[in-house]
Amino acid sequence: MANRLAGATSPYLQQHAENPVDWWPWTAEAFAEARRRDVPVLISVGYAACHWCHVMAHESFEDSAVAAVVNEFTVPIKVDREERPDVDAVYMTATQAMTGHGGWPMTVFATPDGEPFHCGTYYPREAFAGLVRAVADAWRDQRGAVLRQGGAVVEAIGRASAGASEASGGALRQKIAIQQGIPIEKAREIVRLVKDSKVRVQAAIQEDQVRVSGKNRDDLQKIIAMVKEKDFGIALQFTNYRNT
Repeated sequence: MANRLAGATSPYLQQHAENPVDWWPWTAEAFAEARRRDVPVLISVGYAACHWCHVMAHESFEDSAVAAVVNEFTVPIKVDREERPDVDAVYMTATQAMTGHGGWPMTVFATPDGEPFHCGTYYPREAFAGLVRAVADAWRDQRGAVLRQGGAVVEAIGRASAGASEASGGALRQKIAIQQGIPIEKAREIVRLVKDSKVRVQAAIQEDQVRVSGKNRDDLQKIIAMVKEKDFGIALQFTNYRNT
């Protein structure tokens, strides 16, 4: 039975359309589902020509027993890095910060708000199945520590971005992306909120996503707090990253 990737235009996502893993594409609905179920998000990033992506797919994502574990304990999201380089860049930065290296397939466990708390790349079948169970146990029994880990990763990325910006004389700008899939009315409301705040940032609607950029990480954190306080009823993802 085809999963939610059956209608994807990406050849890489189509390769996973028949997996027993109940993949979601990168959408606001996927993060909303994770919040509804109160489970972590599994973000798997790869591309069509990636050898180890195909190896992990064959070993784990095509295996019904592993898929059952993934489906029970996470909301799995499949991302084509060639289709969504912005998403790839955000989570690659997190993976490199957490592990000291990166690569594909990229395997990220994140909160329903998109904050990564465990990152890696290729995992053999048994190791991956065990990891999913361990993440589920930590989410259930050590939620506070998991959330602190996610927050620490985001802050570390923000500090690195700020340092790089200062070293380059401010040529680099930090940004936060507010989850793709926002209805246009809510996107406009968020932009108005940002502009009325007088915080030294810029906000713009790009397709169905709001992007806020500025050179000061503290200013971005103020915006994050403001939007979360308003509770727009949407899945939000706040991740600092660099862009020249």
